[in-house]
Amino acid sequence: MVQGREVMAARQSQVKQPPVTRPSAATIPVAANGTRRPRRVLLDTNAWSYLADEGAGPDLLRAVRDGHTEILVAPAVVFESLHRPNIEGRRRQISLLTLKKWRRLMPEAYSVCGELLGEIRRLHPEWLHRKPDRGEFARQRYDWTRERGGFWDRTRFDTEAMARHIAAEDSWHGQLLEAARQEGASTAPGVPRDSLTKIRVA
Repeated sequence: MVQGREVMAARQSQVKQPPVTRPSAATIPVAANGTRRPRRVLLDTNAWSYLADEGAGPDLLRAVRDGHTEILVAPAVVFESLHRPNIEGRRRQISLLTLKKWRRLMPEAYSVCGELLGEIRRLHPEWLHRKPDRGEFARQRYDWTRERGGFWDRTRFDTEAMARHIAAEDSWHGQLLEAARQEGASTAPGVPRDSLTKIRVA
């Protein structure tokens, strides 16, 4: 048995491993005007957790230093990371996620609302206010896009306060959803409870 293992190990050592290479010019996306665009990479929460726990942040920074790769950070990943129960692990992960080197995305709701607004403009422009009050919209957008003092800085430098805030928001949303379910059950008897939250818009 021992001899068989030694033979197997020897065979495995003879197998050539593929070399690690950086993306070549031929594999980098090219825009319509001929300029080369960086490859965009969107990592999920598990990947960020692994990178943070293994201390691989410097390796990730080196990977994007040549400008051929761009790391995207979605707010949803930040919110999920704030739910991480281990305090030290949570801080490590948030510290890595909020580096300014990455490209910070807007919340998914922002993109969805932009698409909805575009369709309303196209199909029912009469639904829109002629002189909308954009004050609150501008304030909220600036909080997400500002270089200092906005959402990303609050999350990075006051992680525990943000974690408590997100937990409180989740609790409130859960209570609101439960209230909506109860109201729906009273107005739509006989409809399965779970189906009350599955609404399709034609």
